[in-house]
Amino acid sequence: FRDKEKNGWPGDLKLVQKNTTEVLPKKMRSQVKDFFCHPRCIYCIDKLNRYVDISVGDNYTGENTYPMGSSCVIIRSDCGMKAYQSIKDTCVTYNTSIKKIVDSQEVLKRLENYRFTRFKFSKEKFQSVKLGLKFYYKLIKITFGNEFYGRQNVIKFFIKLDEIIKNAF
Repeated sequence: FRDKEKNGWPGDLKLVQKNTTEVLPKKMRSQVKDFFCHPRCIYCIDKLNRYVDISVGDNYTGENTYPMGSSCVIIRSDCGMKAYQSIKDTCVTYNTSIKKIVDSQEVLKRLENYRFTRFKFSKEKFQSVKLGLKFYYKLIKITFGNEFYGRQNVIKFFIKLDEIIKNAF
């Protein structure tokens, strides 16, 4: 899904099948991301994992980047700091602000996931047809992703359907 061999971070879309390998243009990676996503991801509203000792994720801040990528690390506890201290000599580290990390991760875009969660557990689902359509469409894309074996035409269909749905809402 995120192959860095040829063009580095954040990676190309590499599809490996029994007898063939195909690398798709980098811009398609975000278009088919939902195909490779776990269903529980559509309910995630805590992108920075605020209840853990250490959070590690891709560095989208634009600072201290490298061709193969870099990570942002948030340490929240003494236990997390002890773990970090034990490996810090093996890493190249730079300081940044939590605001830059939060802004780069587009945390506020998780509001739609919160709405999906409320929709799934609501007893009054009929009240939100638009949200329901988006929810079930996203769930279909994720479920279909588990069965993907080189069906580029189906992916093209879902990408087109995705554009239609985005334009409708």
